[in-house]
Formats: sequence, C-alpha cells, structure tokens
Amino acid sequence: MPESESLLRELLAHPILGETALGRRRWTYRELAQIQKEERYKDGIAAVQEFPTWQKACDLIRKLGMLKHGAAVPALVRLWEGCRVQPVWSQAGYALFHIGTSEAHAALRRSIELADHPATFLAIQSIIVCDLLAAFDSLRCYFEPDALEDPAMRPIAQEIFRFFGPATWSNKGPGWHPLSTTLLRDDPRWVELALHLRRDRKLGWSARHLLSTLTREEIDAALLRWPDPPAPQPPVYQGPLNFLARYEAGEYEAVWRELSALGPLEDGPLRREAEAVAEATMYRVRSNVDLVTEQLTEAGYPFDSFAPPWTPPTEDVEQDIRKIETASGGPVPISLRAFWKTVGEVHWKHTEEPFEDPPWGKDFLLEEADPLCITSAGNSYWSVEAWLTGLERRHPEVEGPLLLELAADYLHKANVSGGAPYGMILPNRCMDGMFEQEEHDLPFIDYLRLCFRCGGFSRIGDMKMSEKARQFIDRLRRDLVPF
Repeated sequence: MPESESLLRELLAHPILGETALGRRRWTYRELAQIQKEERYKDGIAAVQEFPTWQKACDLIRKLGMLKHGAAVPALVRLWEGCRVQPVWSQAGYALFHIGTSEAHAALRRSIELADHPATFLAIQSIIVCDLLAAFDSLRCYFEPDALEDPAMRPIAQEIFRFFGPATWSNKGPGWHPLSTTLLRDDPRWVELALHLRRDRKLGWSARHLLSTLTREEIDAALLRWPDPPAPQPPVYQGPLNFLARYEAGEYEAVWRELSALGPLEDGPLRREAEAVAEATMYRVRSNVDLVTEQLTEAGYPFDSFAPPWTPPTEDVEQDIRKIETASGGPVPISLRAFWKTVGEVHWKHTEEPFEDPPWGKDFLLEEADPLCITSAGNSYWSVEAWLTGLERRHPEVEGPLLLELAADYLHKANVSGGAPYGMILPNRCMDGMFEQEEHDLPFIDYLRLCFRCGGFSRIGDMKMSEKARQFIDRLRRDLVPF
C-alpha cells in the first residue's frame, strides 16, 4: 500500500475525526466583537485536553500535505472547518494549501472573514496563488471606504497588507514571502493603495509593512508617480473668543468638542484661548489625580515601586517639551502640553506582589482594570530616540510618524505580557489628539474623562464587580470634579 494511502487510512481512524472532535464554532470578525475573549477560547482549551493524541493527528496531516495526497482533501476540509483542536485545524489548512486542488483552495478561501490568523492568512494566500494578477480585484472590496470604517472588516485589510511585508527575521535581515515581491512589481496597484493608506490611523502600520518590501529608490519613485493630494484646508474660525468663559461656566465637553473640531491652531488669539481652556481643564484633572492618589494610598493600594503614584511637574518640564517638539518637527497637542505642565506624571500601576486582603475583594482583579498611567515629557523622550534611530535605518514613509509612548497597555500594567503601548502621534498643532492603541479609541481628554468616571481605572466598565468592589470604586469617584 502506498505511504499516502496508509497515512490517510490512519487519519480516518483517528478520534480527531469523530463527532465529539468536530463541531467547532467558527467566529467571524463581526461575531468576535460581540463575545468575551474567555468564551472564544474556552472550548479550544478543553478540546486540547480532551484529545491527548492530537499531536499524532497533526503529524499525519503534515505528511499528507507534503505528499500532496489529493484523496485526503475531503477529510482535511472536515478538520479545517470543524475540528475543535486549534493546532489540528491549523495544520489541516496548511496541508490543504500544499495539496492545492480546486476543492482545497475553495475551502481555504471560504475562511477569509474568520477571526483566526491562520484562516485569514491562508485564504489570502490561496487567492493570490490561484491567480496572481486577479488578486487585487478579488481583494479590493476589503479596502473600500465602507469596509475600512467597519471594525468587523478592517482586520482583513490589515492581514492582506501584512502578507506582503517581511515574513521572517534573522541576523541576515528580513525575509519575504516569495510571491509578495513578484506581485508588487507585476501589479503596482498594491503599492499605490499602500501609499494612499500609509498614514491612516487604523491601517497605516500595515500599509507601511507592505512598503517595507520595496527599496528606498522604489518608494521614492512611487511617491513621484502617486503624489499625495493637497491637504484639506482647516475651517477658519470667525466666532467670539469666549471658550474659556464658557468652559468655566460648565460647558466642559462642548467647548473641547468645538475647539478640537477646528483642526490645527496656528499661533494667535485663538490658540492662546485654547491653551487657557486646556490649562483650566488640567487644574481640574490635577485635583482629581490628587484625590484619587490620596484615597488609593489610604486604602493600602499596592502601588508599583517603579515610580511614585503622582509626580507633579518639574522645573524642567518646558525644556523637556521643547526637546520633543524639536525632534518631532512640530508641537505636541495642546491637551498633552497642558497635562505635562499642570499635572505632571501619573503612575497608578499595581505592584507584582499579591495583595492578601484587598478592600475591593479578592475576586475582583483591579490590577487588570487599566489604572491611569501617563509618563512625563522627560520620561517619554526615549520613544523619540527610538523613532529617530528608525529613521536612520528605514525610509521615512516606512518608519512612519512618531508615536510618542505615554503608557503601557493594560496587560503590561497587570504584569503579564501585553500589546502595544498607548501614545499620541506627533507633531500635532490641534487642541487634542487621539490616544492611540487604547481599546476605547478616544481623544486624550475623553480618555481622561473615562478614567475618572471609572475611579481611575478605564476598564472597570468591562468587568464584573461584586458589591464590595463597586462600593470601593464609588468611593474613589465620589468627589471628583467634572472637566
């Protein structure tokens, strides 16, 4: 009996193809947004424990793929689309790709909108391999304006761009998928699309990932071929300069919304008015920081020893800000400048040491609730230095704009491995800027408002709280002032 047939017979007899191993729920990106992460992974973890011989199944699948055994495709499709054990269905997908029949590729392409990296990646790779020059037309629907605005569709566009960038890294430098460089040179529409989206807030990093495949000369030539359109002119404000008076009268959010909508603010009376509003705002923020810091200290909250929970501005703050602005080529947002000059630095991160009897209860993991942390201008400069080093090594359009890092993400704050840090893109002449890479996707001032509505912990709204925990958070936010 040929080896391939023997392997297939052994796979068909394996319990991984039994009814209890199949029936996996396949989440689309849209469905994923509606469920808790724990619910998504719960069954997969249980399945790995339920089928201890899954590694044997993976080995059989891998060998069938290497042998390109077409008769195995129906069984592999069942595993790809239904197996509850993640390593098994992932291995089945790669085997289907290597076998490469029309049935195998059809199964892979059906998975493009599933919220699993192997599913989306293999679907994209299948579409490109099957017809290199038709790939752009097949995938361009994910780059239409409506799709890019849809959080359930945007991850697919990100994965498409990532397919083209470096796939591996070693001491010899980056390595690319063999098809990616060929496709970019045969169909320049991909480069044009990446240039168009390279500064997009959500897709910019992925678009620049594609551009990193090109040489400096190729990027310069592409910029000449597809120049940026003229920047839209900001609206000219001709109304009264009464923003500070309105703010002090209690129109906190309305004033910030109107000033933020004006776009870049040049030097002059309007900018000075905006700066006065920001200063008045941050004095109120400082009052809240002082109060919450005091209450957390009295409650015995175990602050991390890396930095004090609150450090008011130092006398060098203006010099530190100018140093950042000189390096980035322009000003920081008015909101951030006012925070640094009025509030300083906040560091409410929880220590790594366990707290035996927390006043919020043992069942409530306050350290995972994303405590407010904003670094000072002086302590933020290291990310400027890293960006400047990147500009020396890469084309500016690949390195991208400066993301000034201001805080670790909530997982790093909880002392576990996490994601990208929070920050703001510079330069920025506006009243405010987005607090980038934070899950609520808010401008900086609105992120601060969210934090204080939650007693200083922005993820409280996503967590289940006992009555004891709720009372503790209510005490933290009881006397805070609006801003």
